[in-house]
Amino acid sequence: MRDQTPLLRGLRRRWWLLAVCAAITVGAAFAYLETRPRDFEATAEILVTPLGIDDRAFLGVQVLRAGGDPGRTVQTAVGLIDSEDAAERTAAQLGGDWDTQRVADRVAVEARGGSALIAVIGRGETADEAARVATTFARASLEA
Repeated sequence: MRDQTPLLRGLRRRWWLLAVCAAITVGAAFAYLETRPRDFEATAEILVTPLGIDDRAFLGVQVLRAGGDPGRTVQTAVGLIDSEDAAERTAAQLGGDWDTQRVADRVAVEARGGSALIAVIGRGETADEAARVATTFARASLEA
């Protein structure tokens, strides 16, 4: 055993220091995992089916009409759904300490590329809260 390098001899003599460092590292990892904020996401999807330009069934009613570019029609719908009015309605329906700004911070509305779907993405501290925020916002925006 005299052929050992100085590093190995030092580690054999101070094995307890290596064990303490490993224990501190494992403890710090567990502490971080227990204290870090958890963020969950849930998505509610809305299907956009605009009426044709020549459709006379809803004359006098404000509805989304199909234009030449389907992508622009969906982007228009995203702009209509992602509104302050929908955030206010959502905050009122969720109650508690929810306000318009908190709803706006926790919700994102985006078009699903190349489709007629709009995703309402809600974030929350629990999976249930994220789903409630996304679903309530989607419904509130359609009510508005």
